[in-house]
Amino acid sequence: YKRQLHEAGVTSATVALNSADPDGYERVMLSPPPYAPAYHEDALSAIGDVTGASFGSACEFVAALAEAGVETTVTAVASPDASPAAVRDLGTALGARSGAP
Repeated sequence: YKRQLHEAGVTSATVALNSADPDGYERVMLSPPPYAPAYHEDALSAIGDVTGASFGSACEFVAALAEAGVETTVTAVASPDASPAAVRDLGTALGARSGAP
């Protein structure tokens, strides 16, 4: 990734993890919401194509960005499935330079 990111001019990135554990990530990021958002046809279309997406791949992405020298921030919205402090700690462990407040 390092060469490709450098050539593309990517120097910083923000990644929404929204959970510090696989089950919470699945519920928040990979499952349709329990309602149909007004700006989508239905709840399923609100999440788009998540084929191949996983908590592990999101964590690997954060680590790869950091290893490539990209200043990386992880974020989370406080919810029953997400502790911003836990997401910040995970991001730091993965190499992110900053995280959710």
